[in-house]
Order: sequence, then C-alpha cells, then structure tokens
Amino acid sequence: MSAAVALVAVGVSLVALRWAKRSADAAQASAEAARISADVAQRDEARQLEDAAERAVTWELQWEDSDSIVLRNRGPQVAYNIATALSPIYPGGNTVHLPDVDEVLPTATLSVPSIGPHDRPGGWVRLSWRLTEDPDGPRRETRLPLR
Repeated sequence: MSAAVALVAVGVSLVALRWAKRSADAAQASAEAARISADVAQRDEARQLEDAAERAVTWELQWEDSDSIVLRNRGPQVAYNIATALSPIYPGGNTVHLPDVDEVLPTATLSVPSIGPHDRPGGWVRLSWRLTEDPDGPRRETRLPLR
C-alpha cells in the first residue's frame, strides 16, 4: 500500500512539475512579449521625434529674379548655424560654399544672390543647419534642385 501511495505521490509531483514548467514558460513568454512591446513603443516614439525634428525646419526655394534665389524657412522652428553650398558650375568642379548664417526664423528668408552660372540642369543648393544654438549639436541637411 505504501508503494501505491508513493507512486501516486510521484505522479502528483510529476504533474505539479509539468504545470510549474508550463507556468514558467508562460511567464517567460509574457516577459519577452512585454519587452518586445516596449522596444516597439520606444522605436515608434524615437521615429515620431525624428519626424517632428525633420518638419521643424522646412526649406522652400523661390526665385527672386533670374539670377537670385530666396530660401524660406517654412517650418515652425528657428534654424541655427546655416551653411549653404551651390553645385559646381561644371561637372567635376568644386562646390561653392557661401558664408554661414547664424539663424533663420520661421517664415524668414535667406537670400542667395548671383547664382547664374550654377543654374544649369542638375544644379542644386545644399543647406545644412542645427535645431539648437549648440555648435556641437547634430546637423540636418537637405539638397534642393535649382530648376
């Protein structure tokens, strides 16, 4: 009889161990799902912040006359430390860097006069700026076609 009781006890123990293993596996899977969900949420938030930063300063190119352009900051944020460059006059030539501008407020403009020789098929103007006054802050960049 005691052998039968021992056998039943062993069976109950095995069932309890199996349930404990399943519970542990379920808890581990739940923790992994929570970690993945948190990672996805963090990436989504980072992407939204990056998208907002990209829209913070949006440049629009307008021709002022046949030889000058105006670059307007259409975004809601000030652009700081703006570097402007024009495409080379001829293929293989050097990019022309214009003097830096400290800041351009929202809806304000930046004039670029006398770009005549750069206005050719494939010509462009490249803008690089920061979203803060920090000289070591990350730079944003865009390249706009002249025509």
